[in-house]
Amino acid sequence: MLIPNQQRDLEKAGRAMSTFEFLKRCSRPACERVRNQLEEWFRRYPDPDSEELKSRVRSGNEDHFRSAFWELYLHEFLRRLGYSVEVHPELETEGDKRPDFLARHPEDEDLLVEAASTKKKTEEPSGPGQQKDEVIDAINELSHPDFRLRLGESNLRSWPEEPPSRNRVQAELRQWLETLDYQSLRAEFEEYGLEPMPEKEFDLRGWEVTFTAIPKPENQRGSEGGRIIGLQNTGVQWVDTSTPIRKRVRDKAGRYGDVARPYVVAVNIADPMIDEIDIRDALFGDEVLQIPMDDPPNAGTMTRKPNGAWIGPEGPRNTRVSAVLLGLDVGPWRIATAPLVLCHNPWAQRRVEGPLTALPEYNPTDDEYQKEEGAHPRSMFGLSTDWPAAHESAYIGASR
Repeated sequence: MLIPNQQRDLEKAGRAMSTFEFLKRCSRPACERVRNQLEEWFRRYPDPDSEELKSRVRSGNEDHFRSAFWELYLHEFLRRLGYSVEVHPELETEGDKRPDFLARHPEDEDLLVEAASTKKKTEEPSGPGQQKDEVIDAINELSHPDFRLRLGESNLRSWPEEPPSRNRVQAELRQWLETLDYQSLRAEFEEYGLEPMPEKEFDLRGWEVTFTAIPKPENQRGSEGGRIIGLQNTGVQWVDTSTPIRKRVRDKAGRYGDVARPYVVAVNIADPMIDEIDIRDALFGDEVLQIPMDDPPNAGTMTRKPNGAWIGPEGPRNTRVSAVLLGLDVGPWRIATAPLVLCHNPWAQRRVEGPLTALPEYNPTDDEYQKEEGAHPRSMFGLSTDWPAAHESAYIGASR
């Protein structure tokens, strides 16, 4: 069994809780559907590799969980396309490294598929970041009949030097909210919005935060359920989706030598907002505006840096990789909604054909790529668009 049977005693996930821990304890019907789906897939994942995959799922480490889930997903997805899938096959190549999957099809060429995942972008060290999440979870244990809170960070690069006292934070917030007049603040809020709402600053042992009190609507007053932090301002952060894709392709391209068959690197992208520009930048190089030094007023021309996965300073590269299969933030709660797209390498030694091309594809053209529509993976899994249930699936850890 992948996810052990135990008391299901939670409806909401805390920020500091691992995805596996919440999945194990969640009592909602949507979670039960997710567990059942994963258990069904896991029963078809072959021994002895299933034990190693299970250990990563249960480790409590989000990176390990994410990589193991992606491999379980890919194994099942390839099966649904009609492939028989061998896990960690032995290759007739130099070295003893083994790829994740060899997919055999009765009517088409075999494929090698290597799984990889990117991490979510963060500027915080993992330890202090965990402390922040624990403090936010502690605050969300509070409830108030009249107010919710907006959390803002005065300095996005600050974090707790040591774990703050959850009891002190809870007590000070509770005392502050008791001093506020609901009726007058509600009237101001309806007329002017957030700007005049009262604020309270905290220095949580090095982590500088500001709480804004937001009066609840009249029809919600008196209800003490739900998280007290209703809004959180995380500020502006630089997100680079292209570089991690390039790095995963580069790291995997020559790992197994000449494999004598089409080779696909399947990358699960942690950013669901990735778009076609990001994909082109990752594979063909970052788009830049080139302005000649001898004629600065000239508007310049758009060109690309030679830093793409498919092409570098010396020309085409990573030609052993036939295509990149991109998953756009595929996770347990997004099996029916997260798309897959197949991006062909224009200079590949061997092109991917067969069932995998039923997906949306980026095919090379004079303009670098042209997208062709295809099937969403949920059709292979036989799931509806609202699986596991639209009104239940939006929980704080669903996109991990």
